[in-house]
Amino acid sequence: MWDAEAAGATVPRLLALTTAYRALGGIVSLVYLPAWWWHNIGAPDLRPLSQAGLSLVSSNYPSGGYSDNGPGWTPYGGMTPVQWQYTETPLDMNAFRGTAADYRALLYGTQPPEEEMTPEQALDFEALIYRVEAMINNRPTVVGGPTSGEVNQLHNKLEQIAAGGGGEVVLSPAGLAEVKASAHDGAASAINGATIHPA
Repeated sequence: MWDAEAAGATVPRLLALTTAYRALGGIVSLVYLPAWWWHNIGAPDLRPLSQAGLSLVSSNYPSGGYSDNGPGWTPYGGMTPVQWQYTETPLDMNAFRGTAADYRALLYGTQPPEEEMTPEQALDFEALIYRVEAMINNRPTVVGGPTSGEVNQLHNKLEQIAAGGGGEVVLSPAGLAEVKASAHDGAASAINGATIHPA
């Protein structure tokens, strides 16, 4: 997904980037181009993005929260959002009106990606997200989540797993619960094993 909310993030540049990225084998199907940024760049026609196979992700944070007919689904620029970021507190939360299979098809087409993440890779990805969130927000913890030290320990352990090493990771109960809640099913089942467990 492209994140278009900064200087230079125009429709022509997004199209050029998409062409170049796909030529190198990259997969990109979504563009986060919120209505406020669309207005900032002169409210251009977004249909060329759709014609290039990109679907629109919007953001709008109504006080009443999410609803199936909320403002985040309102079309703009000739496109209708397929995904809506409806809150950013404490973390970005998004909605998609469809099944997991529908979303997968949106991202990858009818064919699945060539390589599936292993449970360990998926968990490593979740740990990376926590680390990035902590760095972006200049704080040692993610709200309600594991401490940065726990995430670093988890990250290091996953590197050991990938290299065939042993050992264990001990998370606080709150950290374990948060990682479990955020990880997909495969990763969550890996957390339930003996490798990673609560203190």
